[in-house]
Amino acid sequence: MQEESGDHKVYDEKAVSAILKRATELQASSRSDGGFGLSLAELQQIAAEAGIDPRFVAAAASETSHAPEPETNFWGGPLNHTIEWMVQGEIDDAAWEGMVAETRRYFKDTGEVRSWSNSKEWAHSGQNSVQAHVTATSRDNLTRIQIFWNEPTLAAATYVPLLVLSLISLPIFFEALALTGFTGAALYAGWVAILALIARRITSEISGRKKRNLLELKARLEDIVKEDAVLTSSDSTTVKSGSSSLFDEPEDRSDTEGATSRRTRQRS
Repeated sequence: MQEESGDHKVYDEKAVSAILKRATELQASSRSDGGFGLSLAELQQIAAEAGIDPRFVAAAASETSHAPEPETNFWGGPLNHTIEWMVQGEIDDAAWEGMVAETRRYFKDTGEVRSWSNSKEWAHSGQNSVQAHVTATSRDNLTRIQIFWNEPTLAAATYVPLLVLSLISLPIFFEALALTGFTGAALYAGWVAILALIARRITSEISGRKKRNLLELKARLEDIVKEDAVLTSSDSTTVKSGSSSLFDEPEDRSDTEGATSRRTRQRS
């Protein structure tokens, strides 16, 4: 059977994805000014017209919202970590209270809570210049949640003790071992290099452990947001079922105003 040609040819889902991907690559390679930008809402609209669920677009945007952090740097590991993701809808007061409570348990500090415009933030400043914050910023029925941690003195905590050890060992190389000249200097330089590699490894391990712990916090915060979405949907369904008639009695204000506190109690 002869396939349709030209504008009337029908492409399956796999072919559509391949064509759009290749067209994007060709357009990107043909532009010298860096191309153009689209908001997440615009991307979701385009995806919806192509038959793609906007929720999957938001999930993909969350995965690619920031460049991957380097596994190591000069000191052996990133001295700060940033984790971001997107959720559908806005974070209400009940969900935010649950997120703050969980964050306080994780950092073992009450921190400082503030909000402005469409953003909420929990901030922490601890010993050794440790800084951390959790923010939730809502826009276009989407919320970007960010966890940030920074400990600039982490490298010093591992390198300084080993530096002191290298200075203490200096007399051992040149007096106790009776090494002189180039031989003693070379052996001592090798010893210092070994200590530096050990410090780098320790820094990398501590930074990696912190990243894993932050990912665990992210998972717990995601659970809180999902649980609140389910409870909110349940409350909304209850309200709708109770007001199906125009002649029903007016809704009790205490039920509506107590929805947030109920969800908070159910979560705890």
